[in-house]
Amino acid sequence: MVWSKDAAAIFFFPCSLYRSETQTNQLHHSKFVEGRIANNWKKIYETIKSHEENALHLSNSMKWKELFQTLSDKRGIDAALQHSIKQEEEKWREILTAIVDLILFLAKNHLPFCGSHSTVNYDDCGLFLSTLKLVGRYNSEVKQHLEMVAQCRESGRRMQADYLSWRSQNEFLKLCGEKVLNSILEEVRKARYFSIVVDGTPDVSHTEQLVFILRYVMQKKGNWDVHERFVKLVDFDKKTGAAIAEQIKRFLKECDLDLSWCRGQGYDNAANMSGKFQRVKTRILEGNAQAYFSPCSAHTLNLCGTHAMETSVEVKTYLGNVQKLYKVFALSPARWKILQPNANRSLHSVSKTRWSAGVDAVRPLIKNHTGVLESLIQIEEELQLPPEIQADVECLMKWLKSFESVLLTTLWFKVLHCIEDKNKVLQSAKLPMEEGAKHMSNLVKEIQTMKDSWPIFFEDAKQVTSSLGIDPKMKSDSRIRKNKRFFDDTGDADYQYVGLS
Repeated sequence: MVWSKDAAAIFFFPCSLYRSETQTNQLHHSKFVEGRIANNWKKIYETIKSHEENALHLSNSMKWKELFQTLSDKRGIDAALQHSIKQEEEKWREILTAIVDLILFLAKNHLPFCGSHSTVNYDDCGLFLSTLKLVGRYNSEVKQHLEMVAQCRESGRRMQADYLSWRSQNEFLKLCGEKVLNSILEEVRKARYFSIVVDGTPDVSHTEQLVFILRYVMQKKGNWDVHERFVKLVDFDKKTGAAIAEQIKRFLKECDLDLSWCRGQGYDNAANMSGKFQRVKTRILEGNAQAYFSPCSAHTLNLCGTHAMETSVEVKTYLGNVQKLYKVFALSPARWKILQPNANRSLHSVSKTRWSAGVDAVRPLIKNHTGVLESLIQIEEELQLPPEIQADVECLMKWLKSFESVLLTTLWFKVLHCIEDKNKVLQSAKLPMEEGAKHMSNLVKEIQTMKDSWPIFFEDAKQVTSSLGIDPKMKSDSRIRKNKRFFDDTGDADYQYVGLS
């Protein structure tokens, strides 16, 4: 017997389960019509006893016991059906696990998914389907699934679901991304206080995109670790400080993060971001005075280097020749092929956004000045050069044979190498601000030491030019000044270079 609170009645479960119209008519004399009794509790003991002795009740009870035993022993049609459902469930679980793992692998390694065709019947079907076919060689369930999909495509039939389309891939990526994002935001809420880093840049399709990064501190095994997490990327073509500040506030609201928890904001040194009046940092500070602004140290260092270089005509000319040297070889596979055996290294372009990375462009001239010069001579003698390239080659050969080029290469390789080392340190996610300030102070001291060591650089350059067979003399029209001092020069050097003044 079972009691139903909703029906306020007592039920004989077997009779309710196997009740039929015929049985209802036969049990009309019993209080347990339809297998239950309600609203009439007089002589309930006699009523229950009478029903238990009824032949139909005994028959229903036996049916129920047989059914219960069959279910317990996993016999019968129902057990076979459940077993079939379980097998189908395990099959699809294995297939979906392989698909999701492959999607995460391709996404993690920034690899493209699609090819020229979107079906498994073609060889050029992209990395996703090609790799899945490779997995099918070692997984029978994946292999059978791919074969079934191919058969359906060939016959024009449509499967209920195959999970191989680009829509399914995007849906899986979206779900995985949401899970990762929720995990990051949960960590931020647990840490409570955070800093926000925002930067904008155009992509290859010339669409301006705004990047949001959160920094926070978590305790792990007794140690405090700084975490820097990329959170979101949005298309945003507005440049005003007010619009960007509103977008930041909208982003924090979507992430369910309170602006009052923000303890820092970091941007580049653009006027719309770090300006004093009505800019992003100012508008955020109006909403939370504790969100202190800290400019990007690495970006600031790059800007300092760029602006310092622009004050010197000699350095601009030097780096311009280095860039021209790269273009002469990079624009032609034939010329690049001649460069490799002679110089035994590759040339690099002078970066426009990371000025300190110019050390990679200058390094080949330090390591193998002779090989680069011989490559220029060889391409002039062996190749038919266009007029503009011919002029550049002659100009570069003349420049590489000059004492000034060797002198500036010796000097600026050391300067750029020093700046690049500090630049890499400043980009560390876990670098404390006080440590960053110390590295900047040390860089200033190192640059000052180089400036005071100008006579040493000059003598080193003379020795190098002598070993290369280049006349170690300054040209009359050189911009290197002799015995000329500025108000901030303190050394006793005979030669002062404008680029270090």
